[in-house]
Amino acid sequence: MEFSIQQAERNLMKKNEHEKEIRRLRAEIEKHNHLYYSEGRPEISDADYDVLFRNLKRLEDKYPELMLDDSPTLKVGSSPSTERGTLKHLKPMLSLDNTYSDAEIRSWIERITKTIGNSSGFIVEDKIDGVGISLLYEEGVLSRAATRGNGIEGEDITANIMTQKLIPRRLKGSSIPPIIEIRGEIFITHSELERINIKREASGEKPFSNPRNTCAGTLKLLDPNLVAERKMTAFFYAYGGREGGELPDRQKQLLETFSRWGL
Repeated sequence: MEFSIQQAERNLMKKNEHEKEIRRLRAEIEKHNHLYYSEGRPEISDADYDVLFRNLKRLEDKYPELMLDDSPTLKVGSSPSTERGTLKHLKPMLSLDNTYSDAEIRSWIERITKTIGNSSGFIVEDKIDGVGISLLYEEGVLSRAATRGNGIEGEDITANIMTQKLIPRRLKGSSIPPIIEIRGEIFITHSELERINIKREASGEKPFSNPRNTCAGTLKLLDPNLVAERKMTAFFYAYGGREGGELPDRQKQLLETFSRWGL
């Protein structure tokens, strides 16, 4: 009996230590979520963020009774800025999963194969370090644009996106659904960042540190004229909500369709 009591006390102490660590990790992750998604100035790398996230997920899986409804492991992103208003996505815009492990990739392929059978192959796309955006086209015409935000609603960046020549105001071709959300990543290239910084230094301004932060900060500018001075580019790879029309069920054909539309 004495042994059982001592063991129970040790287990309780261990659980209390894990509860403190869970609270610390939650606070740390929420801080970095806000810096990344709402302010566009991350302080840590994606890899370091993933370590925090995975440690929290591991502890919550081990102690499910300590899981809270507002845990960052149950959410995507952070609350969007309200300076220019928000837009609700027709369909939630979720984040993409990632891994740094060959074993996890093999395990993922095995799960996919069991689900859909043998595949003719995979489409491999570059991971672009930019800002996730969602464009809403109605009758083929761009009507609004939003950041991913918290996945349910994002910041309204319509005016700023309209200044970018690479983003088509009207889709080309045929078989375009009457309403469709196009999802992708908008970014600034290293060469464009260099051009911007040369201009800033010439006028006595501090140069920007990296393309990702520059892109996020540009989208938050309230003056579209300033946004128009910077050249952003984008890669579109998915769609969200849509009404009517038919789209390919294979990624390669979907990318080809987007290309025909001018995306």
